[in-house]
Amino acid sequence: MKRVWEMYEKTQGSNSKMAKTKMELFEDAIERERQRNERA
Repeated sequence: MKRVWEMYEKTQGSNSKMAKTKMELFEDAIERERQRNERA
């Protein structure tokens, strides 16, 4: 999860279409991890 956060923060400053897609993927992964932690 640490790596996802690092990549998320690195990608945040970019305005390209690819960066937007990556941000969505990272946000989805972060949300899934948050949900898993709530259930545990």
